[in-house]
Amino acid sequence: MKLQRDVLIVSMLRYQEAFLSLLDYINQHDNDGAYAIPTQLYYQQYSQVVIPRAKANDDPNAINHLSIDSLLENGVFLKNEKQSGMLILQSVIVELLRFIDIKRARELNRKDFELMRSNLEESVRQVVSSLIGSDDYRDAMLSYHEVMNGIHSKIKENAERLGVKVDELATEYKNLNSDTHDASINVNTLFDKVNHLYNRYVLPCFEFLNATPLVAKDNFSDAVDDIIDWHDSFGGEHSTTAQKIGFSKTAISSYYKDV
Repeated sequence: MKLQRDVLIVSMLRYQEAFLSLLDYINQHDNDGAYAIPTQLYYQQYSQVVIPRAKANDDPNAINHLSIDSLLENGVFLKNEKQSGMLILQSVIVELLRFIDIKRARELNRKDFELMRSNLEESVRQVVSSLIGSDDYRDAMLSYHEVMNGIHSKIKENAERLGVKVDELATEYKNLNSDTHDASINVNTLFDKVNHLYNRYVLPCFEFLNATPLVAKDNFSDAVDDIIDWHDSFGGEHSTTAQKIGFSKTAISSYYKDV
């Protein structure tokens, strides 16, 4: 049964614990970004979380809406033909769940930043190779803004997630001299955690946002400067467009301070 997506999302959010459990599995096991989960895991969450709570809430629609067949039909899950017994959770659902619970968000690593940079460079290339004012130009600009909005969202979420991780490390540091602290945590292990967080997640973010080039590549600022300079070269109203693009660049670059 096809459902309006807002109706489906409302049901998912009402029983979000079941779906956050899927996100936990992805965060722990999904190293290639495929968002694959065992079919049995959702059956378990459906039978142990959704059905009992829906019955307690007198919410029979949720039982139908959140069945595995319904979620497959409505595109929340995709069948994974290559892995028997596995489902693929739609990327937009993963992002929604991470948006809901920042503690479950995933920090961006070097590969993530490289992909964002590559997508940005390609969108800039499409703009500057088009005839300004043409349909191709308008399509390319729409694509560029979508890429930039996606980058802005991910950088903001990444800064918030890193803040959570730093708070966790700060708590561990404060608890070092506590009688109740984890005996497996000492100054050396804490230092290793800090060093790992910085090198794996913080430094790549600095490289992406700041003036430190990636390996043999331009960085975020360089790519945006290209499209700014291109618009400026036409003067007039296009210089105003260049200025607006510059504002959006600054809005994203400003997260350098937060990180």
